Amino acid sequence: MFLIKRFTSASPNPQYLFASSEQDGTWTTDGNDKIPSTAHLSWNGTLTFKNVTQSDVGSYEMPLEPSRLPMAQTVIYFELPGS
Repeated sequence: MFLIKRFTSASPNPQYLFASSEQDGTWTTDGNDKIPSTAHLSWNGTLTFKNVTQSDVGSYEMPLEPSRLPMAQTVIYFELPGS
C-alpha cells in the first residue's frame, strides 16, 4: 500500500495519506482524526493537489520503509512563495 507521511502546521503529529479508491484527500494522524486537504495519492505514487493552502506547507516522505530498488525514499520540502 502506498502512503505518504508529512509534517505540516496542520497538526503537531505526523500526518498520513493512503492511496485508496475511497480517499477524499484528508490526512490523518491516527486513523480517526481528519485533516482536510485537496490531495490525491495515486497508486503509482503521484501526489497531486487541486488547491494548495498554507496547511499543506511542510515536508513529505515516501515510502516509509528503507529504500529498495527500484524505489528510492524521497523527501520533499514544500513551500509557498512568501512563506
